[in-house]
Amino acid sequence: GPPLLANLRGAEIEAYRRVFEDAGLKITTFHLPFGVEDDIASFYNTQREAAVATIDHWMRRAALVGATIGIQHPTTTGYDVAREGLERYLGHIAKSLDVLLPVAESLGFTIAIENMVPRDGGRFCSEPEHFAQIIERFAHPSLGFCLDTGHALIALGDRAPQVQDVMGDRMVAYHLADN
Repeated sequence: GPPLLANLRGAEIEAYRRVFEDAGLKITTFHLPFGVEDDIASFYNTQREAAVATIDHWMRRAALVGATIGIQHPTTTGYDVAREGLERYLGHIAKSLDVLLPVAESLGFTIAIENMVPRDGGRFCSEPEHFAQIIERFAHPSLGFCLDTGHALIALGDRAPQVQDVMGDRMVAYHLADN
């Protein structure tokens, strides 16, 4: 198969972009890394700063293939916001977004924060009110949201449409799942 995007240089990535475009395909979204080490809301600054550097790197590569939207998990942990504190999460993700949003803007790119499934309780961005707080605090043209319908159904059940209502016109991508 073709080489992995991680192994290609900039010009090679742009060549792949042209191959897709010549075939009539346009890559518009790109899921940014979401491994344990990629937590942009980490309470540990060393880890969070490393995650920001990784996300920065992949936004730049995604832009080379033509993507204009990067789907971003807001956290990679499943800790309960009620125990850890919503303010704490918002403070740490703010430090990351302060670095990442200007980069996204320079690339003509939107970071789309995805709603999450709860794991150990009310995980960060598993509730509509978490998005309401993000909207209130972060007014930036390069920040949007990705609605994952499967995540919403798991997290909220009959209340799932509430997350879409809160995201409103800031919703720039969907992950559709029929579960």
